[in-house]
Amino acid sequence: MSQNTIHVIFAFLAVTSLVISKKIHQVDKDVPLLITCNRHQPIKNLEKCLMSGVISMKVHLMRGVQGLNIPRFFPYNIEKFKFTSENQFDGNAILSNVVIEGLTNFTLRKVEVNDNISQIKLKAYFPRITFLAKYDINALIFDKYLKRRDRKVKGNITDISINVTIDGEYYKHPDNNEEYFKINNVPVELNINEATFYLYNKKVPDPIIGHINHHLATDKRIVANEITPAAKAFAVRIIRFIANKMFSNIPIRLIMKGESEHF
Repeated sequence: MSQNTIHVIFAFLAVTSLVISKKIHQVDKDVPLLITCNRHQPIKNLEKCLMSGVISMKVHLMRGVQGLNIPRFFPYNIEKFKFTSENQFDGNAILSNVVIEGLTNFTLRKVEVNDNISQIKLKAYFPRITFLAKYDINALIFDKYLKRRDRKVKGNITDISINVTIDGEYYKHPDNNEEYFKINNVPVELNINEATFYLYNKKVPDPIIGHINHHLATDKRIVANEITPAAKAFAVRIIRFIANKMFSNIPIRLIMKGESEHF
């Protein structure tokens, strides 16, 4: 369930590519507030430009970017998600009809690029992300076995810091001789300070769910640590997917305009 939190990571990663674009297919229509950055300007100036551009993209992330098939993030919806762990939560949980809020409420703290712009680093902070979903759980949770389905769960995840690095290389495509950017690696560092969850039951009080809810509400650090590994793995997959979608289909001359390049 916490992995959904991480969908926002690919949001500002995709934005890093978008904001420096002069024209990308239909993106000029879908994202009218694009900020164009010169890839050959001094590195520090480029980093400042990228940061301003990412911030300006929040309004577009809220409603989605149709030209790139980026869904809206306010709220963000997922049909189904499976969570598996072997610690305080030992078992499986399937969440459905997941609705997430807070993914566009982030602060971009830093953007760094290397000298040849083959590596992009982003540091961001999310004060709070919440979600509501239906759950199907079969697991041992805080020493209590629970098997329930078709009930609601709500989550509150706070004080989230994430560092994303995109490593890649430029290459010429043999079919059109255009220059593209290939993603080689996307390491992610993620820290969730606190997380709480509440499992709803049917009308009849359930002492087992009551016991579990007590720990899910009070053991905030334990819950945060429990969900962090899955969230990190999910972030890597999603960010890489979005980055590849951007860079493998769009020539770099349309993404980062150089001084000698004109449209």
